[in-house]
Amino acid sequence: MLAGNAPDHERALQLVEQAEANTGVVAEEVVGDCAYGGGETRKTFAEAGRKLVAKVATTRGGTQFPKEDFRIDLETMSCTCPAGQKTRKVVSINSGERYGAPDIPLRAFRFNAAICDGCPLRSL
Repeated sequence: MLAGNAPDHERALQLVEQAEANTGVVAEEVVGDCAYGGGETRKTFAEAGRKLVAKVATTRGGTQFPKEDFRIDLETMSCTCPAGQKTRKVVSINSGERYGAPDIPLRAFRFNAAICDGCPLRSL
C-alpha cells in the first residue's frame, strides 16, 4: 500500500512481489500506464529480471512540468512550482468517477496565470 500522494511508480517492484506473495501467483509480466514507464522503474525491473510493459511518459506539447517537479505540502495545503512560486489556491477539477470513486471530488492547485505567463521557465 502507498500513501495517496505518493508517485504511482514508487516501490512498484515491491508491490508486485507483495501481490505475488499474497496470491501465490507469479507475474510473468507487469503492465502499467506511463507512470511506470520511467527509466528508474524500468531499470529496477530489468535488474530483477522482470518484464515491465509501460508507455514512456511524455508531457503534452512539451509545455508542462510533471507532478514530480512540484513540492506539494498537504499539511499546509500549498504547492511550490519548479520556479519557486507558491500557491495555496485549490480548485475542484472534476469527480473521481473515471477512477472508480464517483463521490470523491478531485482537486488541484492553481497558480496565478499572470505569474506563469512571465516565468523564465515557461519556454523550457
